[in-house]
Order: sequence, then structure tokens, then C-alpha cells
Amino acid sequence: WGVTARDAGCATCHGNATTTIAGTNPATTPNMLSGAHKSHIGNASAGGGFACTDCHATTVSSDTAIAANSYNKHVNKFVDYSGLYAGKNKSCANIYCHSNGRGTAVNPPTWTSGTTLDCSGCHGSTSANMTTGSHNAHLVAGATCQNCHWNTTQANSTITTVAQHINRIVGVNQGSTFKSGAVSFTGTTSCSSISCHSNGTSGTATAVTWGGTLKCDGCHPTLSAAHTVHASLNLATGVTFYNYTSNKSTGSESVNGVKYGFGCATCHPLVESTYHIDGSVEVQLDPATAGASALRQKNAAGATINADKSCDLVYCHSDGKNTMAVNGNGHAPAWTTTFAALGGDRCAKCHLNSPQTGAHDAHQVGIHYNNVFNGTSGKLAAAASGSSSHGVAGQSTTITCNTCHYKTITVSANDQNARCNTCHTKGVNGALVKGNAQIADFSFHVNGKKEIAFPTTPLKVISKAQLRTGSFSNYSGMWTRNSGIYKNSANAFDTAKTALSDSMYNAGTTTCANISCHNLRAGQTVVWTDTTVSCNSCHSSL
Repeated sequence: WGVTARDAGCATCHGNATTTIAGTNPATTPNMLSGAHKSHIGNASAGGGFACTDCHATTVSSDTAIAANSYNKHVNKFVDYSGLYAGKNKSCANIYCHSNGRGTAVNPPTWTSGTTLDCSGCHGSTSANMTTGSHNAHLVAGATCQNCHWNTTQANSTITTVAQHINRIVGVNQGSTFKSGAVSFTGTTSCSSISCHSNGTSGTATAVTWGGTLKCDGCHPTLSAAHTVHASLNLATGVTFYNYTSNKSTGSESVNGVKYGFGCATCHPLVESTYHIDGSVEVQLDPATAGASALRQKNAAGATINADKSCDLVYCHSDGKNTMAVNGNGHAPAWTTTFAALGGDRCAKCHLNSPQTGAHDAHQVGIHYNNVFNGTSGKLAAAASGSSSHGVAGQSTTITCNTCHYKTITVSANDQNARCNTCHTKGVNGALVKGNAQIADFSFHVNGKKEIAFPTTPLKVISKAQLRTGSFSNYSGMWTRNSGIYKNSANAFDTAKTALSDSMYNAGTTTCANISCHNLRAGQTVVWTDTTVSCNSCHSSL
């Protein structure tokens, strides 16, 4: 009363988002826009910017005019809610404006609580509750809101364009960057040809379905170069998450070729949010990496990948004893080549052939195979028939890799062995050609363990290195003499009474017990790394 210059709008009675009633003292007369009005009208960056008509449609026709024929709705002691965004009570429960945008409403604070909402007030916590569709999978991978909703938000906590927010449309827009790489895709409400779902090398992107379960093959349907040897896993079923360390190598070389199943994180980084989908291919071989697989932990300190994509100091290309000199140059083949392409003896590229560690060299071929007395004058020679020191399985057991590593390799042929190929050379001597060794089960090769296993068909070792009858009595507890014959025919040989069995080897002490080859009686052992072996080590009763 007494105001002569009434304003043209509503602020004279109601005030507005920033002022009190005209002509009053702000200290004693508060802004008449009660409760959360200010957040809804003036807080555009957080999603406000609504007009009065959005919630009071039956009362006003604009922000400054009472609707025609609606004066009975004004100055009637009632607060009338109506309109596109109006709630039905002061808590606005189950209202679209406070939903997650996909139909799930969030009950906000009461109108007069004074609580300020952030994005999580409607959409849920980005770390726990934003579970609609594939949101959680993207958040775990390090994606942020702006990566996919660029027209709506470009800073994850502010609204870029109010018209793109709370408009009943799920706006998907490109323009952002993800880990320094431009985010691009086709479509505004769905994604295709999206850069984040490319295979990481050629840029070819795979179509994805929002809300579906995306496994590794969703982006990596095929793997390049030596992946086919190292990771021949079914990426649709065998690998279902990023930091996969499990070794699923299995199958035989004769059936599947050379194919291992090493987990991706054996060679690639373990931290998805840091390294995945960042536009570059990272290889991380450091054995000290937290959470590293058992195979990576066996790499030598300083393990790395070279410019030609060959690996230095990695366990997988060692001799199994962490001696890392492979191929004669200290590292594995370049990623784009194979052992076969390099030619030569494949086994020797990691192990030497035969290995020279421990007692490997002493176990090659057979018991005294080149130093067997013939019973009269001289020594027995190797031959494929007759009385021979080596060459006839029924007279003398051939000891090769498969004798002690039967789970890994079941064939005895290995004409690339430096000891064997003096006779068994490819293309020479006709029937003596035996061929290359092959892996029988990849789960027992390059698996971080020394797999000692004797043949599953019980093997009782046969030897032509007979002691004369008078001395043999001292060893008759371990050996049986065939027909009592000594050195006078092809039937003159001794057979171990006890077959080789896995229980004879102790992995913890690397010792063998009760092995007939060593004339060991119960309780006696021989150490694999013993360097003081002499005749008396086996023949204590000569």
C-alpha cells in the first residue's frame, strides 16, 4: 500500500531468484520464493532454469502474467501444482524430473529441507548405483558422463545446455575425448562405429548393444600376429574380463598346432581404468607388478619389449630355469614371426637340445648306451636289430625327454637333439630318421612349474649294461636277469623290478628315490644337481 511504481512482473509480492520484495528490507523480509524455488528457477548449471508455467500451469500463462480466467487460482490461500513438471506434493515423489532418465524415480528431499542436490541426487552414485543399461561397465572402465553426453554436460557436474537436460530424451552426443583419444560414433540415441569399441590397432569398430554383456571378443573379434600362438582362447567364452591372468593352455600340438592360452594380463597391464581404450597398445612385463600372474612373476627383473616387438628376459622364452638367453641373442622372436620361420631346432631355442642344466646331459639316450661291454672283447654297438647297446627297445630302454616329462611330451623321437642327431639325422640313414618332439599337452608346458611325470604305461627300465653273474647278486633286489643270460645273445639284458612312478620324485628336494636306474634301494636318494656323481654313486657293491 502506498507503492506508486508497481513492477511489471511478480516480484512485488513474490520476489525472484535473487531479490526480496520490492521496497522491503532484505534483513527482515526474506525472499518470498520459498524452499527450493531458487534451485529450480535460477540454477541452470545444475539443471534448473524452469519457468513458472512448468509447475503452475493453471495459475500463470508466463513468468509475468496470470492466466486468463485463472484469478480463482491466485490469491486463494492454496499452492496449486500443475503442468509438465509439477509434483503432486511438496516431496515431488515419483516425478520424472527426479528420475534417472530411464523410468526409475528418485524421491528427492522435501521442498523446504535446504538440501542441494548434485548429479547423484537423481542418477545415483557413479560408483555404485548408476546401474541402468551398461553405465556401470563404462564407469568401471574410467568413462565419464561427458564422454557420451557431450551436449548435456562437458564437466560432469554442470549442465551445458538446459534444453538437453530433463527433456525426456536420452541424448548421446560425440565431441568429447577419452584418455586423449577423440570419442566418435554414429547416432544420437544409440552407438555404432564407436571409437572406444575398436580393436585398438586397425581402428575397426564393432557394433555393440546397450545393456548387453560385452566380452573381450566384442571389440577384439580377431587377434593379430603371434596372438594366435600365445592366446588362442575363445574370447567369447574363455576371456570375460580385462585383467585376465589365468593360463588356460591345453590340447596337443599334433591336433591343434602350437597354441597356448595365456591370460591377456600376462603381458598387458592389469589396471583397466588407466590403460584400457587409451589409443595405444601397452605391454607390461615387470614381474614386480602388483597382482601379476604367476608367469609374469617368473620374468627376470628388467623384462621388457623391444622395438621389433621381441621380448627380453621373459620366463615364457627361457629354459624353465630362468636362464634367459634365448635364440642366442637374449630375447624371443619378433612378434610378427614364429619359431618355425626362424628355422632350426625349435626346442633348442629355449632349452638347448638336450638341456645342459642339472643332470639332463647324463640322462640322455640310455644307461651306458655307448659303453656296454660285449662280454668278450670290445663294446656293443648301436643297431636296429641283433644284440645292440641301443636301438632295440626290447633290449635297452631309450631315455629321452618323455621318460621324465611324460605329461608334457609323449613321443620319444627327437632327431634334433645334439646327442641323437649324430645318428638320427633328417634325410640320412633312411629308417633311422625319427622326427621332431611335439608337445602332448600345453597345460604342462610353460606353466610356471617343472612337470616331472613318468610314462602312464608302467615303464620297467631295460639295460644291456649287465654286471657279471657274481656281482649281479648284489643288485638282484632291484633287477631281474632275463633267462639268467649274461652277454651271450640278444636276449642278454636286465629288467628293473620296479616301474618308474611319479612318487619316486620329490619336487621340493629335487631328489629321486628308489629308482632302479641308480640301483637305489628303499630310502636311498639321488640329487638332480649333484655334481660329484661317480661309479660308486650307483655301484656301491661292485
